[in-house]
Amino acid sequence: MCKSKFVQCVIACILPGLVLSLMGCGSQAFPDRVYLRQIESVRQPVDIGSDVSAGQPHVWWMRTGELDPEEFSNRMRKSLNERAQQRMRDLQGAPWAVEESFPENWHAVPTPENLHGYLPEDQTIDEIWLCKAVYIQQVDEEHLSLRLGQINDRDATYFNGRVIGRTGEWDAELAQAYDRTRVYDIPDNLIRPESVNIILVHVQRYTGDEIGIARDEVLIGPEHTLRTELFYESFIEILFLAV
Repeated sequence: MCKSKFVQCVIACILPGLVLSLMGCGSQAFPDRVYLRQIESVRQPVDIGSDVSAGQPHVWWMRTGELDPEEFSNRMRKSLNERAQQRMRDLQGAPWAVEESFPENWHAVPTPENLHGYLPEDQTIDEIWLCKAVYIQQVDEEHLSLRLGQINDRDATYFNGRVIGRTGEWDAELAQAYDRTRVYDIPDNLIRPESVNIILVHVQRYTGDEIGIARDEVLIGPEHTLRTELFYESFIEILFLAV
């Protein structure tokens, strides 16, 4: 039973990325239009990974180079919120959608996915920024967390411009955390209900052929639920390895 559960977890983590790899998906395979991800409620964990097959396809965005997380987050929130508010006024309470666009140095990417093949031809690049914008309609009283899956290799993660978690030592000579699932708690005072919220993940790789949120799931949801799920997954894996 433990083995079966563990195999299911492995399949759930690997299959989405495997399918995208077999399809040869790149930014050119994405829909012409992608949309701001809307979340009505976070009472249960919500998948915020890329979904190009949805009725309103949505993606993550990637860029290289230096970035000021707070300045960029504030600027993108202002821009996307203005567009969202205008759409809501125009439609007067009817369902709305906002086409999402980022500055030209950002590129649409699937997540979770190994993003090595999405980098420019200069494969010496070992750091990237990933961004996801989400419009959260309702925030309940329960504390929220962010699950980012397994990242190669180190990361610093920001929510609305403020750091909420780091894993691994930057510029370390040895691998740090490529096989560790990240779950970061989001301080209540950073979450903006009925508004756009910006998630930024600064990633530094260790191996030369893998970078990004490479495996597992990308979720936002109740802190207790996400941490309990991670605990049981880790417990089952330990049991499987022990038998």
